[in-house]
Amino acid sequence: MADMMWLKIVSSFLSAINTQFPQPAAEPPPTPVAKTQVQASVEQALTAEELLTRLEKSDEKISSIQADMVYDKIMVIAGDQQTRIGKLFFKAVGSAGSKERSRTFAIHFDAKKQQYIFDGEWLTERQVDAKQIIRRQVVKPGEKFDPLKIGEGPLPIPIGQKKADILARYDVTLVETTDGLAEDELKAFVEHSWQLKLVPKPGADENFKEIRLWYREAADVEGKPILPRMARTTNADGDITTVRLIEMKINEPIDPLKFDTAAPDATWSVESRPFRG
Repeated sequence: MADMMWLKIVSSFLSAINTQFPQPAAEPPPTPVAKTQVQASVEQALTAEELLTRLEKSDEKISSIQADMVYDKIMVIAGDQQTRIGKLFFKAVGSAGSKERSRTFAIHFDAKKQQYIFDGEWLTERQVDAKQIIRRQVVKPGEKFDPLKIGEGPLPIPIGQKKADILARYDVTLVETTDGLAEDELKAFVEHSWQLKLVPKPGADENFKEIRLWYREAADVEGKPILPRMARTTNADGDITTVRLIEMKINEPIDPLKFDTAAPDATWSVESRPFRG
């Protein structure tokens, strides 16, 4: 495991959690919003490239994101479905577009109090109930990695993607909001959102058959950035992963303890695994 790239490490962690958990309480019905704010924005005659341009610029307006998260995975070959509930914490430090800008995230799953924190170089797994910490250096020292880059990060939560990078790897189309969705619950969840459908170009991404991304304008945030609402990927084996972000908070302070990777006391087991290629 220590020799694998961090994507494979995180993917194996998530796949190993076989217990199904109850769905969270349904998100309260959204307060009616004037058509001029949200619905009219979605109805604008945008092209896929125009939306990608807006998405790239949205990164300049986002310093932090906090959201409840529902992670669903349907494993076609195994005939299994897993649901995990937790919280996502994201923060960006430094000027947008600069080489010094860093983007880190933490995911806290409610079940078994599992936490994953990525600081740009080290991926830390904290098992609270077991009092165990495993740190894996998954990026070569001195190099940088974007944990949210489409097709490469552990979860499809794309924020501030580069338009040129996406168009170089995928054929991108702007499709109807509910295209590809059979579940009424999800159709309602993505209401007033844009949907982008990404199909990998030959040889560009062998991990996925397609990636679908839903975005919605944050009308109540200064600058009205476009934020991820939901993502669904279909991998090469046909497995379907869906991630929903609920009750999202933008540019609000995040408790530093959410990114804490230290052992609370001497009773915890700590293991560090340096980069091995």
